[in-house]
Amino acid sequence: MNRKDIATRATQKSLQKNIDLKATSSKSGYQYFNDLFVKRHSSLLTKSAKNITLISLAVLAFSILACFLIPEAKPKING
Repeated sequence: MNRKDIATRATQKSLQKNIDLKATSSKSGYQYFNDLFVKRHSSLLTKSAKNITLISLAVLAFSILACFLIPEAKPKING
């Protein structure tokens, strides 16, 4: 064996350990795949929700601030 084969096997072995540790679930079938997907992609799923929340809060805060600081803006903001 050469160094490349040894490195490849070591990489595969470590990846297999990571997959086995993350893929523990007592569910089967579709429920297992759904659980696995949510575990693997939870950061992607929550990242967009956090961004939307922060943008919404910023727009709300700006609107409230505009109502208090600029009285002429009230009719435009409130419709």
